Amino acid sequence: MTFLAQGEGELLAAMKSYNLDVFKNFINREGFSDYERLLGKLLDVLDAERGCFWFEGSDELVYRGDQSLRETFPFSRSIFERVLEHGNGFVTFDPASDDRIGPTSSVAMHNVRSALAAAAKDKDGNVFVVAYFDNRMTAPPFSGEDLQFLQDVMDCLPGAVPHE
Repeated sequence: MTFLAQGEGELLAAMKSYNLDVFKNFINREGFSDYERLLGKLLDVLDAERGCFWFEGSDELVYRGDQSLRETFPFSRSIFERVLEHGNGFVTFDPASDDRIGPTSSVAMHNVRSALAAAAKDKDGNVFVVAYFDNRMTAPPFSGEDLQFLQDVMDCLPGAVPHE
């Protein structure tokens, strides 16, 4: 794994067990801004094929995954809009039959088997970061436990207030 620095093997092993404290320690370092490494760690822990962080008020997108899809389908716009509108996490196990996103969505067209998204909100309740992950037909679907873990991690980001 190229994103791991020397000596981080134990850190990754602990993270794979949904050890939120390990993520908190990583995020709570002074001046945290390493979203690229955080994305890599979450991809591993969640067993996701693709993932990204999107930052409100910016064109910045931290992305990892199939580069051929980056320009045309970096994330599901319908899922992002839903998370931005409601500020709550989202998980789908079967996008083709999920009424919340519909059978003609980009998720269904790109053979996404499962998708997961969560937001970090500031003290005023405004979403400032959205995390999105997906798996295509060859990977296992995400779970409610995955969504809860991702939301807990997002709530640890600098400036975020915990979801209730």
